[in-house]
Amino acid sequence: MVASNAWLKRGDLFQENEGFMLALQDQVIDTKNYQKYIIRRPNINDTCRHCRSSPETIQHISGACKSIAQTNYKHRHDQLAAIIHQNLAFQYKLRSEKVPYYKYQPQSVLENNSYKVYWDRTKVTDKTIYNNRPDLEKKINQFI
Repeated sequence: MVASNAWLKRGDLFQENEGFMLALQDQVIDTKNYQKYIIRRPNINDTCRHCRSSPETIQHISGACKSIAQTNYKHRHDQLAAIIHQNLAFQYKLRSEKVPYYKYQPQSVLENNSYKVYWDRTKVTDKTIYNNRPDLEKKINQFI
């Protein structure tokens, strides 16, 4: 619980971002579902404006809408993964300095004598594996 609230205590967010995140958490974002069932506008069709197949809820928009799954979700994933990539590179001494997260462009492979960090690369194996894109491996082929 302490770690989940740490971002609030540090105070390194803009007020607008903090307010938006709290509104998301409280589910008071103006989605079609919110308009229909919370504000009680009876003439609102709550179907998602992107896929037109499910109710437009925060959960649907943030992770289940098939219409935006391969574009916006991947972009959001890559933004977060770049932050993790930079932290791993810094932790394992593959980079000596940090840059602001929004300027960081991950290299495909970073390595030193002990570690290799991959970015968005498929690992080819002789057996079928479902998660074939490792992020970090020790040089002695132990996956972390």
